[in-house]
Amino acid sequence: MAMPSTIDVEQPEDAETTVNGVESVLREQVTTLQRSAERLSESSDAEAVHELRGAARRLRSALKLYESSFPKRLQRRSSKALKRLARVPDSLRTWDSHHELLIRLYESATDALEKAALEHVLEQVDEQRASRRDELLDELEDLDLPRLTATLERLTKSTRGGKGGKRRLREASKVIEKLIAGVGELPDQPFDSSVEDAQRARAALRRLRHALEVSEPSIEGLSPIAEPVKELEQLLGDGLDRSRTLLLLEERRAQLTSSERKLLTDGLSHTIDRLMQERAGLAERFERLIRSFDGKKLAADVRTALGLEPEALD
Repeated sequence: MAMPSTIDVEQPEDAETTVNGVESVLREQVTTLQRSAERLSESSDAEAVHELRGAARRLRSALKLYESSFPKRLQRRSSKALKRLARVPDSLRTWDSHHELLIRLYESATDALEKAALEHVLEQVDEQRASRRDELLDELEDLDLPRLTATLERLTKSTRGGKGGKRRLREASKVIEKLIAGVGELPDQPFDSSVEDAQRARAALRRLRHALEVSEPSIEGLSPIAEPVKELEQLLGDGLDRSRTLLLLEERRAQLTSSERKLLTDGLSHTIDRLMQERAGLAERFERLIRSFDGKKLAADVRTALGLEPEALD
């Protein structure tokens, strides 16, 4: 999919528009952070894990994008805590993704042996999910989330308005341009790389996506610019989830083979074949999209949306 040829944006009229947008982002994401943490303490809600991590990442992006809007010491302390918070749910989220994929494959399976094999793996996956959830709750307690949210509230209230608003927009544009350049260097087919390399590619897309998303409250109409980036990141994320689950299934199949449980081994082989086909389809879609990615045009569209002249940042 090619990038939009024209973007209908409403340029920010003054610095106050930008400041209000920054405050809006911070307040929304702090609320999401608090809500998802409460849900996690009450139930094994996979969506709450996703929301918690996403809110922490968007808050970090906003603090980086509009760095000059905040007191430096407070900004650095919050950014460091948010970086740790964003990483805490990673292990649980991986096992939640295994569970979600395997449940869907189980429900669509028509072969009794495949269903039996998936039941065997799901039992082990759910044991890991329960263990990782307990670890997550312990780590969240160590992080002192109430203190972090109180600090973020202070940051929100301390956002400086008025003077320097145009400079903030230029700084935000510079950050986004660097992220765009990073995406432009991605390979056409990161699915062929290791899981670690694919994760790094996804992280580059995710950072750009979040930067565009946290900018949107300041600039109406920025969303169409972010859509192609969001789609690329989602495709790569879906492919990465399947790559991780394939590694898990291949490990389990090897264990079953060594214990001479041939029927379950055959059932699991069928699941692996289906999952590989799904990943191949995602890889084809990603390759088509990334080849149409026009970083220069995206950067120009962002400058236009921010109300900046193209020459202003050269």
